[in-house]
Amino acid sequence: MKFLKLCIILFLIGYSTSGLFSQENVLRPKSPAKSIDTYEASTYKIRVGLEAGVNYNMFSQDITWLSEIPNSIFNVFSSASGISPYFAAVLDFPIQPKLGFQLRAAYDGRNYSNTYTGIVDCNMEGIIVDAPVESKITITGADLSLSALLRYDITNEFVVTAGPMFLSSLGKYQQETILTSIGDECFFDYPFDPKKQVTSTEEIENINSRFGIDLGLAYMIEVSEGVYLAPTVRFNYVFSNITDTQDEIDATRENTIGSSPITSTNAKLHALKFGIGIWF
Repeated sequence: MKFLKLCIILFLIGYSTSGLFSQENVLRPKSPAKSIDTYEASTYKIRVGLEAGVNYNMFSQDITWLSEIPNSIFNVFSSASGISPYFAAVLDFPIQPKLGFQLRAAYDGRNYSNTYTGIVDCNMEGIIVDAPVESKITITGADLSLSALLRYDITNEFVVTAGPMFLSSLGKYQQETILTSIGDECFFDYPFDPKKQVTSTEEIENINSRFGIDLGLAYMIEVSEGVYLAPTVRFNYVFSNITDTQDEIDATRENTIGSSPITSTNAKLHALKFGIGIWF
């Protein structure tokens, strides 16, 4: 009888203890399993971003003369810079809580210019003198750029992206050249149609498709649930040449120094971007 009572008491103690543990687990809404499920449900979703801003375009190339021509106005083509708009759409695919993959497509406007004052030969009724001439070039166009980026969240606010990019021109680029005679004595088209300034425009047909790397840093500002504003700075470093090697003749000092073949190589166009995006 005592043994039976002891068994009943042990059974009741075990039953009540298991009930307490069961209740304790129910009162833990943030148990490890439940916490992970809740986080994943809210984090692992595709997001869409729209971005707009300005490109600071940076162009450079190497120009070499077969015979040196000091202060040639062709030096104006060695570099150029300028500002133009861009617009982009982005898809973000989360991989881990702080890691994701982005596909980015952008319309990149191009506008860059340079001014250089050099010396050309001026024929004053049979007398050749040095004439200072200001040369200004302005190049405009547009590219479609596609990027495949890896995204990493440094903090909840700061996000970095990096990956390869491909650029293709949207039509032909256009180049405008303005030559201005600075001195009082020399004119263009003298003596038939003397003028101090001449302007020419031509199309640059052979714009290459290019490859580069797209680096970005954004600051995410939550403006409402699930909606963010993101001030962004990006750098597009392009490995490929925008145009192929070009050969020309510099005849601006033909009467005093002589003409010389010149070669333009390693033409690169990079861009620093400042924009603001909205994410959904």
